[in-house]
Amino acid sequence: MSSNENGCVTDKKESIPTESRPFGLDDILVKIGEFGKFQFRFVVVIIFLIAFHTIVKYGFIFTASTVVYRCRVPECDGTENFYQQPWTDFTIPKTASGQLEKCQRFKTFNSTNTSSENVCYATNYDQESRTGCGTDFIFRDKEVTIAHDFKVFCSDEWKLAIVGSTNNLGQVIGIPLGGYISDRYGRSKVLACAALASAIIGVVRSFSINLYMFAFLGCLDNVFGSTIYGTAFVLAMEFIGPNVRSYTGTLLPMFGGISRFLLGLAAKNFLNWRLIERILYIPALGFIALPWILPESVRWLLSHEKEEEATKILRRAAKINKRKLSDASIEKLLQANRKTISGVETNKSQLVEAFKVFPWRIMNCSFCWFSTIFIFMGLSLNLSLLGRNRYNSFMYLGLIEIPGTLLPPMTINRFGRKYSLCGFMFLTGIFITAMTFVPSDSGTTRLVLYLLGKMFITGVFQIIYIFTSEVFPTSARNSLLAFCSMFGRFGSMIAPQTPLMAKYYASAPGILFASSAFLSGSLVLFLPETNNVVLPTTLKDAENIGQKEIKIQPDTETEAQETLLTSKAEK
Repeated sequence: MSSNENGCVTDKKESIPTESRPFGLDDILVKIGEFGKFQFRFVVVIIFLIAFHTIVKYGFIFTASTVVYRCRVPECDGTENFYQQPWTDFTIPKTASGQLEKCQRFKTFNSTNTSSENVCYATNYDQESRTGCGTDFIFRDKEVTIAHDFKVFCSDEWKLAIVGSTNNLGQVIGIPLGGYISDRYGRSKVLACAALASAIIGVVRSFSINLYMFAFLGCLDNVFGSTIYGTAFVLAMEFIGPNVRSYTGTLLPMFGGISRFLLGLAAKNFLNWRLIERILYIPALGFIALPWILPESVRWLLSHEKEEEATKILRRAAKINKRKLSDASIEKLLQANRKTISGVETNKSQLVEAFKVFPWRIMNCSFCWFSTIFIFMGLSLNLSLLGRNRYNSFMYLGLIEIPGTLLPPMTINRFGRKYSLCGFMFLTGIFITAMTFVPSDSGTTRLVLYLLGKMFITGVFQIIYIFTSEVFPTSARNSLLAFCSMFGRFGSMIAPQTPLMAKYYASAPGILFASSAFLSGSLVLFLPETNNVVLPTTLKDAENIGQKEIKIQPDTETEAQETLLTSKAEK
């Protein structure tokens, strides 16, 4: 087994089968077809699940977004109320960026004669005295978000950020909980229940009567929905043969970017938040059929000694792929599995010991996860920094993730893990910093720099999964990786608050993202390099990474394959 160009660990063709390791499920997958008709159908369903996960995670950007509005000027506004009028120059104050103030207007000198038709003249307005709007506003766009229905304007506008934070709180709860439950009760069962529950909650949320009901259901939606991507990804990888697994593992995340593009397109054409919710969530009720479509993970069944069910699924896959699977091969797999299970020993103290042996490494990796998710989510949420149509900007951000996913293959093996991670972080910071110095009227230049920053932080996401799984020992790898990932989710909780900073200083979010990238990119250099080094098995091995050159041997990476598959959860 070897690392392919995109950093994913893959089996070499000649290593299946081999006498240097026990007969395993990968050998069976080679026999029944590594990516046949059975796997193709399976992956198509997984793609729909990935698309739905995108809706769950990013839908609030449109349904709970702030809107552009101004005070209604009763002396000037008539039956046809347009946001921009010739008289707004002397009736509505402007912000430092030249935009109309949302919640203030100039007072009239003769406030008692506001019904007169002769009041709407510049000479009748006191440019030194302002007043509030009350609850009467004129909106620039036709979109209807929860801000309209729940009257979240002016001093209450900060409450909209609660929606993003509660959504991400749901992820903090759902990701570790979903991983634990799927390990205990099965991948496909959890996936089916989570997808259906999320779909039902989304439909119910479209009938919300206030902001707090919407935010609570959003949190609950993400508790279930956040488990979809990771579980679906792992389930797909477990049914695909070793020689094509890395290609599929690279292609599947791309559908996340494509789904974000489609989400932006849907939001652009259906401008009412209740309609958007129903259009996106009602079709997902079809996931009720998942238990009859998605088979359970054979690896999970074997690890829980459910041999009969695992055998039926393998025979069904062989039949659909028009391959033969002998009884001898099945028996050989079951015997090897029984031997593996009988030899498994757990050592819960390893996790505690790891925090004692290399606490700095754990903290460094955790901060890197925090910065990555904070920047990634922050760039998705701060579309106002671009000063352009946010629907188009969001679609561009989805598409730019596709080359961002393909970048790591060009660097990760040539320059190493930590230098690639450092370089991508610094490039992210450089492009975002450059954008903050570009004038707001240079829209195209700002957009290009913003997209380049998003592309490189997407590349960081691909590398960080691999790198952090390689610096920890086998005895505590999954637990420590889950810890770092969970710590990173706090970044996604803080990110929705950053658009509020732009109200006081337009470049503040960009400066914060760039600073985080530079700091995290610098700290990464203190971690050991893991490229072409044997994966550590014990705490002592992990502690000594980088102190001596030990090249990877084919037989040492079998466990790395499983770790990377289970660790590549959602962004």
